[in-house]
Amino acid sequence: MELVRRGSEAHAYALTSVRSLLNVLAHTDAIDRGLAHDCRILSQTTTKLPWLRGLSLTDTSGRVVCSTSNQKIDLQVSDRPYFNAAMTSGRIILSDYTIGPISDKPIALAAQPVFAADHSVRAVLIATLNLQWLDQLIPTIARQPGAAIALVNGQGNLIRRYPEVPNFKPGTNVSGDATIKSILSRDHGEVAGIAFDGLRRIGAFQRLPQTDTRLLISVDENKVLGQIDRDVGWAYLQFAIVILIALLAAWIGGERLIVAPIRMLAQAVTQLGRGDLNARMPRAGWVPELAQLANAFDEMTQQLAVRERELRAANRHYEELASRDSLSGLANRRAFDSRLKAEWLKARLTKTPLGLLLFDVDHFKAFNDHCGHLEGDTCLRQVADALASVATGPDDFAARYGGDEFALLLPGVDEPQAIARAERLRKAIDIVSGTTAGKRTPTISVGAASIVPGDEATPESLIAAADMGLYAAKDRGRDTVVGHAAITLARAG
Repeated sequence: MELVRRGSEAHAYALTSVRSLLNVLAHTDAIDRGLAHDCRILSQTTTKLPWLRGLSLTDTSGRVVCSTSNQKIDLQVSDRPYFNAAMTSGRIILSDYTIGPISDKPIALAAQPVFAADHSVRAVLIATLNLQWLDQLIPTIARQPGAAIALVNGQGNLIRRYPEVPNFKPGTNVSGDATIKSILSRDHGEVAGIAFDGLRRIGAFQRLPQTDTRLLISVDENKVLGQIDRDVGWAYLQFAIVILIALLAAWIGGERLIVAPIRMLAQAVTQLGRGDLNARMPRAGWVPELAQLANAFDEMTQQLAVRERELRAANRHYEELASRDSLSGLANRRAFDSRLKAEWLKARLTKTPLGLLLFDVDHFKAFNDHCGHLEGDTCLRQVADALASVATGPDDFAARYGGDEFALLLPGVDEPQAIARAERLRKAIDIVSGTTAGKRTPTISVGAASIVPGDEATPESLIAAADMGLYAAKDRGRDTVVGHAAITLARAG
């Protein structure tokens, strides 16, 4: 029962990790790139999670347009229940475990709908989960004489069995077996009877979360009963020995041999309960029974520390995906908004100015239509490089604000300094793209603003001020810099 619980938790942990990954990918440009048949991000992502076999992206018709497996490209999945459920429900759907028709391996599929700006489904991300979490239990099963592990889906198909049984390969339907019928009718419990391998077995089972698959771990009843008889005799002997040792220990110093170690163990457990995973147990001079307990405690804390490091590494990876613009290499809009709020609070406390430059490429749509999207992307990357060369301050923060629009946050910079930085940026833009008629050099229009945050001002006030400067620069013929103060004076005049 303990192994079944551990297996179920391992499955749930794998599912949670895949759910988090799909949710992150659904909010990055991996979808646009995938729909454009660029599968590099999907291929790079599959190396991050050991229980993830592959990733695929389908359009709304159910056709696979991008996948980590070339065999799945153009595969039609519109008839699959998990795809239709994801399309209609608008939430992540996990299929039952089955044998993959292409890989011939045990798999489960998680489908995550991806929404457009109007909240309609524009694509579906499909993750293929393997049984790596189940393989971790096999060494423990192998050490137990007569023990076996089986995975049976809701249709009664045998997904995995260890040790393997002749004539019962993965995919074999065993729903006619009395034991299998019993476990398929319940979510969890114990079971006893003649199994399909011909042995009388006793065991425990549990339905895996969000699936109709049962995990069954059982042992040969004859071996268990024989072991119980031996354990009973050995237990009586151990009991008598322990009584003698306890009396002797009490006589020669129970405090030193038993009470003190138990007190130290309780302190270590309390330390662990407070979140300190570096808690360890000294074992010098301890009796063997307590030393074994201390070893088990240290092993548990080490495993918890490893798991915490894995989770922290996964979180850092997800945060990087969610805050970086893949085309320009700069921070994206989400990261910019977060940094703006933080710098705004800092400037408000220190009563220092916070500057902002907003700019975009003049006539970029015409440039992009005339020269092509590849040249347009090259243009944006070179603009990003020029922006990075100007963002030399220790707290400067450059970001792609959206489309061909960029932003540079300048903590501690007033408006005249911001305008000067904007002029440096404007002159640094030197992008040359080939055209049919010759060559053209795109320019930029820049709006500059700086505000000392007060009680009534908000971060949106700073964005609005810089945006007004940007539009004023366009009205003045583009390829120029306009500060918000200049606009205010012009209006006052």
